[in-house]
Amino acid sequence: MGVNSEAFEVIKSGSNGKFNSEREFRERVISRLLESLGWNLERDVQYEYAIPVATTTLRVDYLVGNSQPFALEAKQPNVDISLGSGPWSQILDYLRLDRSIKYGVLYNGKYLHILRNGMERPLVSWVSKTNVSAFEY
Repeated sequence: MGVNSEAFEVIKSGSNGKFNSEREFRERVISRLLESLGWNLERDVQYEYAIPVATTTLRVDYLVGNSQPFALEAKQPNVDISLGSGPWSQILDYLRLDRSIKYGVLYNGKYLHILRNGMERPLVSWVSKTNVSAFEY
């Protein structure tokens, strides 16, 4: 099973903001990528997963998996997701507030960061246009 061609092209070359919204990016790339990697979108993925906090609710774009779920927060390619950015704080908040989420993934079509619950620094940071061989089969 291979990665959808549009999703793979974004992974391989990075995206230059050719999406009109974060929702469009999630539908055209992230959902297809998850499906290509073997996740069943109806059974294994929760969209807009709610984390209640006092009088408000935070929403994770995707909660993936069942026994050891990970949170995936997708941003448009022009959004900064580097250490200390707003999205970085957002994914750390999700991990801090819901201890059942073991890992957090932050992805914008150019950069991918994988974080472990309880850690401030990423386990993995990856930049598109580098090694994409893992996605090619």
